[in-house]
This record gives sequence, C-alpha cells and structure tokens, in this order.
Amino acid sequence: MQDWHAIFLSRRRLPRDLTTFELEAFFTFVGAERQALVLQALQRHEQMLAMAIRREVEPLILAEWSATLNRPHDSGTTTQTWLWSAPVKHSTRQIEEVLARMRHFRHQNQAEAI
Repeated sequence: MQDWHAIFLSRRRLPRDLTTFELEAFFTFVGAERQALVLQALQRHEQMLAMAIRREVEPLILAEWSATLNRPHDSGTTTQTWLWSAPVKHSTRQIEEVLARMRHFRHQNQAEAI
C-alpha cells in the first residue's frame, strides 16, 4: 500500500479531487491487500465501538452483561455463543430462535431495571 492510500482509509466520502489513476489504483488492490484493509478498518471500528460502550454504560451493568454472556445456556454453549449462532435454516424454526433471543434480551433488560 502506498502512503497516499492510508489517507483515505475509514473516510465516509472520498474527496472530489482524486485523479482517475488514484481511483483505479486504490480500488484495484489484490485480494490479500483488500483483506488487510478491511481487517484494519474492522479492528479500528471495533475498538472505537468498545470505547464508546465503555464511556456510555455504567461499569456495574457492563460487568453484568459480561457475566451473562459467559453463563452456560440451555443449548450447551455459552449465552454469547448461543446469541451469535446462525438460526436453523427452516423458516418457522428461524423465527422461533430469533424470538427466543429477543425474549432473552427483554428479560435481561427487565432484570436490570429492577
């Protein structure tokens, strides 16, 4: 990656004064370069999100969330693994699993309000 590429990483809009050459060069990375750029942007986004959550959420609630995610779930995995697992590929079963996840969050929010 050339130095001028780094200037435009994580920008929402590209400046209008880029040359055709710069646009073509920037958007024709090979697979490994493109993967590296996406990974860097994703890591930066996750770090910013984590910092924002820590600033906005009280430490006690954050600790409760962490404990909840690490608890075993009825499925035999942790709650975090259960929440992130892909639903079974059958329409009614998918809906049931999504609703179960929603009920879990609703119950969690009610417990925090008490």
